[in-house]
Amino acid sequence: MPKWTKEEFAAWQARSRSKSAVVQSPAPTKPPPASISFKPSTTTDEDKLNKTERAFLLLLRLRGAERVRIQAVRLKLADNCTYLPDFSCSVAGRFTFYETKGSFTREDGWLKLKLAARLYPEFDFVLAVKTKQGWKETPVKV
Repeated sequence: MPKWTKEEFAAWQARSRSKSAVVQSPAPTKPPPASISFKPSTTTDEDKLNKTERAFLLLLRLRGAERVRIQAVRLKLADNCTYLPDFSCSVAGRFTFYETKGSFTREDGWLKLKLAARLYPEFDFVLAVKTKQGWKETPVKV
């Protein structure tokens, strides 16, 4: 513990009072700039996809779907429970979410898809399953 003289202690108190005054009443900040630049990502969104999802993305693009987004929207289903659809796009003027699966679909994925369709009826939800004959698309009904 330092031993201060009365003058050193008084000087320290004066400094600490002036600092606390600044902390208690901060000066107004400037508004944020009009444009913000972000560090570019090292990978593209398509790099995140598996083979099945890439094949379905190609199909969506061949169909002419507008503004296809890859895992861009996260829907809140409940506390600590969210659903991230594989694709979101506009088809025939209606916003549609697509979930792609191989031949095997886990139960929790199917339940989340059905719950999302029930909670968000303003959107369309489609389960696209890859089969040997091609794609089987099942609209999720509420």
